[in-house]
Amino acid sequence: MKQKSILFLTTQLPYPPVSGGVIKTYKLLQFFSEEYELHLISLLKNDDENHAEAFLKQITKLFSHYFFPLNKPRSTGNLIKSYFKQMPLNVYRNFSPQLKDEVHKRAEGKDILFIDHFEMFQYVPEHFSGKIIFHEHNAEFLLWQRYAELLPLDTRKIAVQIEANRILKKELQYCRKADLIFAAPNDIKALTEKGADKNKFRPTYHLGNDNLLTLPDIEYEHTKPKLLFLGTLSWEANKKSVIWFLENCWSAILQHKPETTFEIVGKNADEELKNIVNEHSNVFLRGFVENLEEVMQDTRVMISPLVFGSGIKVKNLDALYRGIPLVTTGVGAEGLKLESNENCLIADNSEDFTQKVIMLLEKQPLWEKIKTNSRALARKEYTWHNELHKMKKEMECFFGS
Repeated sequence: MKQKSILFLTTQLPYPPVSGGVIKTYKLLQFFSEEYELHLISLLKNDDENHAEAFLKQITKLFSHYFFPLNKPRSTGNLIKSYFKQMPLNVYRNFSPQLKDEVHKRAEGKDILFIDHFEMFQYVPEHFSGKIIFHEHNAEFLLWQRYAELLPLDTRKIAVQIEANRILKKELQYCRKADLIFAAPNDIKALTEKGADKNKFRPTYHLGNDNLLTLPDIEYEHTKPKLLFLGTLSWEANKKSVIWFLENCWSAILQHKPETTFEIVGKNADEELKNIVNEHSNVFLRGFVENLEEVMQDTRVMISPLVFGSGIKVKNLDALYRGIPLVTTGVGAEGLKLESNENCLIADNSEDFTQKVIMLLEKQPLWEKIKTNSRALARKEYTWHNELHKMKKEMECFFGS
């Protein structure tokens, strides 16, 4: 039987695969290239062009690829242009008439269009005869809506809320046009509550580095009183969560246990975050770290104090894989089978978050329990092998094998 042909559209080159969404896209391409006749169209952002050759050496079974450099910054000027084009800002920032023409040519005769990210759905040809799969990395409107809720009542809050509404309108339009939609369970709930057809959705997860499960357990006595945060710091939700923790929890933790240190690992920290870090004792901004085991092996507590966001938080999965007890928020726990006091600790205000961090720093029996249960949960529920084969099965059941 002839392999089905897939044209896969994504917003950036998924290489090197070092952050949540990029890892998911890379794993999908790796898997689909073995199972289908796979054709790729990818935008190139920032320094993506420098990694294109290395990427193609890793994904060797692509039938064709087309890379298109496009960099439109998030700016007031582009926001205004997006209003004239009647597009949400991030849709406009990923739009090119030239690329639209190329997609139309390359989509002809394909069985499936796989749309990776909300911003790429705009390229679906109006009269495409095959099936359309929409892979939602986040419920995009919810990211903006939650961010608006955190802002003081001023023109910026109003602008962000307007953008959330524009995104929601477009997101629901795309959901109506798609034949099958993969999204995280919490994002499925958010979108169906706004009117998207729940019958089109199938749950999926953004997983992390499940190879961490092969490493031996970390022993309590080999750790230091050290906290660790992982995440790309150009993402506003990560930046704001680190700032919230430093401004609301850190001094109380140091007062109780002065030898505690806090390492922040992630690229693209801006000057605002660097300045805030410099105002606090025992806090270290490590930047990008290629081998995370270097910073994980002596860490006693992982923190993920997210105050807004959507989708699956890969940093939390990496804590589960490595067996480092995690303190997160309700937002951070969304979409995962996390249970406070069983496989993590969950807190949604600064006092509770502070106390739960201190508990894990000092109470070895609780630490051991969370470590053991978190790795068991990850092994059972969150491996790439199971996730990718589950997606393939859903696709074949829906469209016919």
